[in-house]
Amino acid sequence: MITLCEHKKINYYFICIYAFLLFIQCVSDAERKNPYDPNSAIYKDYGVIQGTVYTLYPPYQPLADVKLALEPLASFTYTDNSGQFRFQNLSFQDYSLVVNKQGYAADTCDIIVTNKQAEINHDFYLNGLPYFSDQVLNVGHISRWWPTDDLYVLNSEISVNDPDGIADILNVYLIIPGFQFQDTLSRTSNPDVFQRLFTINQIPVNSIHELPGYEIVLKIQDRPGYFCTSQPKFISRIVEDTPLTVSPKGLQIVDSRPHLEWVQFDADFPFTIQLDIVRVDQGINTIIWSQDGIPADSTGFRVDESLVLGTYYWTVTIEDEFGNWSRSREASFIVQ
Repeated sequence: MITLCEHKKINYYFICIYAFLLFIQCVSDAERKNPYDPNSAIYKDYGVIQGTVYTLYPPYQPLADVKLALEPLASFTYTDNSGQFRFQNLSFQDYSLVVNKQGYAADTCDIIVTNKQAEINHDFYLNGLPYFSDQVLNVGHISRWWPTDDLYVLNSEISVNDPDGIADILNVYLIIPGFQFQDTLSRTSNPDVFQRLFTINQIPVNSIHELPGYEIVLKIQDRPGYFCTSQPKFISRIVEDTPLTVSPKGLQIVDSRPHLEWVQFDADFPFTIQLDIVRVDQGINTIIWSQDGIPADSTGFRVDESLVLGTYYWTVTIEDEFGNWSRSREASFIVQ
C-alpha cells in the first residue's frame, strides 16, 4: 500500500520528467540567430578583410587609389578617398594581401580567415620612395696660378624629393662601377639639393680623361633603407682649353664699375660665358657679383653694379650645353 508521502514523491518525479521533455522540445524548435552557428538558418560561411592604408609617418594620412590584390583569388580592389578597403564573401582559408601604389614601397601581409574571426581589420603604412627632381653631372677645368698645373673636377648636383618629406632622405651616392668607386654627396643649404666637387685625387683614376665611356650612377637612400637609382650617365665632354683674361689684371687700379675684357674664345661646340668677381678681405674670398648667359662671341662686359673700395679678382668661365665648363686664371684689380 502506497502512503500519501510516497504518492506525492512519485508525482513530483513525473512532473520533473515532463518539464525536462518539454524544455528539450522547446530548445530544439528555438530559432537560431547566431551567424557563426552552423545550425543557424542565417549561418554565413564567409569572412571579411578590411582596413585602411596610411602614410608611413605621423600624422598618418590616408592614401587613396592604392591597389590591393588578394591571393590566391586573383581578386583586387582600390582604396577610396579615405584610404579604406574591403574584401567580403571570403571562405575560411589562408590569404596573402599584396599592396601596391606607384611611388611607394609594396607591402604584403598573410591573413587567415576563420569562422571564429570572420571579420578581420588590418591597416597598412606605406613608405614613400625617394626620387630625383633634377640631375647635373659635368666636368670642370680650372686654370690657376698656384699650383701651376690645371685642376679638373667632377661635379655632381642632385635635386631629390620624397613623399614622406625631405627629412626622410638619408644619403645620396655617386657610383662609378667600372672603378669600384662610391662616395656620398653633401646636403647643401637647400635641403633638397645634394652637391659635391670630386677632384682627381678623390677618385681612383690617374686622370680625368680615363672617365669618359664609363657609367656613372646616382643613388638615393631613405631612412627605412629603400633606394632609388638613376639611369647610367656619362661624361659628355672635357673642355680642354681655358679662356684668357685681358683687363683689368695685375692689381690694376679701376673705378667702381670696371670694364672686363677677355680674349675671344673659339670652340667647335655651343657655349655661353659667365663672369665672376670675388672680393678679397683679410684672406677671405667672397663672390660679390656674377653674370652668366653672355653670348659666345663677346669679349667685354661692364660691371652693372658699383663696387666699394677694396681688392678683387675676376674670372671668365665658358660653359657648354651639357654644363661642362672651363675657367680662366684669376685676374686681380683694386677699386680706389
